[in-house]
Amino acid sequence: TGWDREKDEVFLVDFSFQPLDKMLEFVGDLNHVVWIDHHITAIEMEAQSDILLKIPGLRENGPAGCELAWAYYTDAPPPKGIVLIGEWDTWRRGANWETEVVPFQSFLYMNDDRPMNSKLWEAIIACQADSQELGSWLGLGRIARMVQNRMEDAVIGAASFVGKFAGHRAVMCNGAGSSLMFERNYDVNKFDLMVFFQLKQGKYVTVSIYGTDKDIHCGHLAKQLGEAGPIPSGG
Repeated sequence: TGWDREKDEVFLVDFSFQPLDKMLEFVGDLNHVVWIDHHITAIEMEAQSDILLKIPGLRENGPAGCELAWAYYTDAPPPKGIVLIGEWDTWRRGANWETEVVPFQSFLYMNDDRPMNSKLWEAIIACQADSQELGSWLGLGRIARMVQNRMEDAVIGAASFVGKFAGHRAVMCNGAGSSLMFERNYDVNKFDLMVFFQLKQGKYVTVSIYGTDKDIHCGHLAKQLGEAGPIPSGG
């Protein structure tokens, strides 16, 4: 409600509806839609439908959704902040992982980083890689990360356990977070998967799956499990 499916332009970024029929239902009567996604399950779904193939946007596995969105609208090099977010989102652990990528995420965590906070995002987009402002943000982020680590480790200590998940050796946690939480507290090389799960609004469970074995495709596993449930989902 509140929007005109014939006139409004809809941007679907870093997200798709699963399974295919749900996606087709959503885009079916939209006249103006741009779809940008980097998930392999979305790219595989697109290949199954001529309708999806014709939707404007970028679908490419590798870069993060924010990097694809930037590339779709401009040929200019992406700002340093967008690159750092992309490196985090796609887990590209380069030499700057601990010094820039992780602290920048913690800086965002300290702030209201929702899209409507335009002042923050205007500053991030305008920020140069060698700017004093970026250095200040990263300094704050490093301090915040130390606090986050203590809080997250407490969650892992209280709510994690090991067992089998979908037949794989897994370390699991009743909560939300990133795989860094497991890595600081477990020898993750002994497991195939790291799994977070949460009950939402007393109605459904969300599951996030991280892989340690490259032969296990987490996106395919999530899709398989999601489509087997009462509410088709997963990817």
